[in-house]
Amino acid sequence: MRNLIPNDRAQSGAQEGVQVVVGLLVGALMSAYLLPMAINELVAVDTSSWGAGASEMWNLLPIMIVLAIFLFFVGLALDRAGGV
Repeated sequence: MRNLIPNDRAQSGAQEGVQVVVGLLVGALMSAYLLPMAINELVAVDTSSWGAGASEMWNLLPIMIVLAIFLFFVGLALDRAGGV
């Protein structure tokens, strides 16, 4: 009876691999298109008419973005590790 059941264990892994590759490709293409526009818009902001506090908070934006990305990957790694 065991010989009648097809062995398709490798196919489920291949399908997941294809989904990951397609997802990464779509994400990379969208990032390559959208990130330069977003960076140009952020650089073009004129903070000369803002108050001192708001202007200083705007200067901290790159640090907050890097910290958010770092915390995202730390959270992802902890989830993969079983919530250590």
